[in-house]
Amino acid sequence: QSRICTTKFNAVRIVERQTDVINIDSKTLIKQDFEDTQAVGLFPFVKGQAGNWSLKAHKQGAGLMLQTTPQTITFEPGKKYLIRFDYQTDGKDIFSAGYITGEYTTPKDLTKVGEILPTSADGKTKKYEVEITGSSNGDTTFGIYTTGGMEVSQLCLGAMGFGDPNSGFHEWVLEEEESKKVIKQALDLGINFFDTANVYSYGASERILGNALNEYANRDEIVVATKLFTTMKKDVPNSGGLSRKEIFHQIDASLERLGMDYVDLYIIHRWDYNTPIEETMEALHDVVKSGKARYIGASAMFAWQFAKAQAVAEKNGWTKFVSMQDHLNLLYREEEREMLPLCEDQKIAVTPYSPLASGRLTRDWGAHTKRFETDTTAMSKYDTTEKQDRIIVERVAEVAKKRGVERVQVALAWLLQKEPVVAPIIGATKESHLTQAMPALDLILTEDEVSFLEEPYVPHVIVGHK
Repeated sequence: QSRICTTKFNAVRIVERQTDVINIDSKTLIKQDFEDTQAVGLFPFVKGQAGNWSLKAHKQGAGLMLQTTPQTITFEPGKKYLIRFDYQTDGKDIFSAGYITGEYTTPKDLTKVGEILPTSADGKTKKYEVEITGSSNGDTTFGIYTTGGMEVSQLCLGAMGFGDPNSGFHEWVLEEEESKKVIKQALDLGINFFDTANVYSYGASERILGNALNEYANRDEIVVATKLFTTMKKDVPNSGGLSRKEIFHQIDASLERLGMDYVDLYIIHRWDYNTPIEETMEALHDVVKSGKARYIGASAMFAWQFAKAQAVAEKNGWTKFVSMQDHLNLLYREEEREMLPLCEDQKIAVTPYSPLASGRLTRDWGAHTKRFETDTTAMSKYDTTEKQDRIIVERVAEVAKKRGVERVQVALAWLLQKEPVVAPIIGATKESHLTQAMPALDLILTEDEVSFLEEPYVPHVIVGHK
């Protein structure tokens, strides 16, 4: 599983499974072993009184998790305590340490008392030490905290291929009966992340996806994303774009088609050059505050535009984007220049679309499909660089043959090894597409294989940003 808008607590490791809790007043030293646990929110080391953990999501977990003390230690009222321990992290994230008297609700309730800083990748440790005083009623909790987020599968099922072939959108899409088989297969394989858009088959994709998920899935266990920007009705005033009026209209229309009360991720499909970004970001913030969307994301734009939108939101206290859905695969890597470094620095989840270059990375160069022959959008992306792209496609086939795996697995494994990619969006239109793709989650390419795949790449014309 991956997460959007979060850091993982298993990124922190307390060394040697114990810490020192010293009662300064009585000069006593208590050594405690740690429990293996994993959660999101406040992660308590010391509980001030017997009873429940301050974090209700506390649960046991397998593997290397953040180590926490059992809740048998108490801070005696009014006594001073020195807490110290050595730790290691994965070298990426900064966690904050803090304490609270009473019940924990959000990190804002905590008094910050230092940061758990990244350690180097060579396994070196850092030391943490803080002195705090127990409250008069003995309910002081000390812990590490970070933001929460959504847990998503490492592959996302894209729904552009589900819809109405007679809608005028794409001729190659599946109708509802066949679409639902693929969606059910995805759920059975553990995929819980689904992406669609209002414009896909002009609403039919949202209806089909919603019908299937409402029939087969538990709403609380899935993550549903939809997008807006492209006009739904040509030559109709106020149709399309990211104005306040259109955002409010389209979120309601999408929810009605999906048969849902909210979407987990509401994404702007493109940058709107005709609407002030301040208007767009405030409207998206209001959508989140209304409960119709849990988070917001962006797609297909220049890095400076994405940075500007985030800055506007931060300046005004509005909801910021948590994800970037950009065009990224072995044949098109222009996003590596600016967008990926920006997202990695700002801890934005990247969910690439077209990870298989509209199927080109999965078959022989001369093999054609109905989509290959009719998808004019895909043609505009790849037809101008056929000569060099063909070399890469052939190298994917060569690596796959040597490793004894499917080509789709090589193409996806390459993406999954890139920071900060969270979940590539695969547009499966057959159940076999999913079963062939899933083993990519366990395939690790060597540095030599990655270099072999990347070496022939030549710069491509930017597509999709206007």
